[in-house]
Amino acid sequence: MDDDKTPQRDGIFEQANDAFRKNKLGVIGVVWGTGMVGNLTYNFSRNIPQSVKVIHARIFAQALTLTALVASAGAELLDPAPAPPPDAAAYNPAAHLKKHSSPSS
Repeated sequence: MDDDKTPQRDGIFEQANDAFRKNKLGVIGVVWGTGMVGNLTYNFSRNIPQSVKVIHARIFAQALTLTALVASAGAELLDPAPAPPPDAAAYNPAAHLKKHSSPSS
């Protein structure tokens, strides 16, 4: 008996896809961080000025981050049936406006 509301999937790809959908910003942050660390590590093995090393690492990490953002947007667009937020069904805009509008005289 599983209390989780998401259906169970068997493949590793489906599990990774679900984890990515639940933690998009975390994944993008990890991509940026590993890009910075990896590129700084590579650049410090080269004989170039330190400021250029940092600039190259930042540009490389930005390119990786943009790639991750585009992949995230593509995954969101290709999602066949995105689930609404849990509180979306409880929100009624008409009742909200009626409750918070000033009475007309």
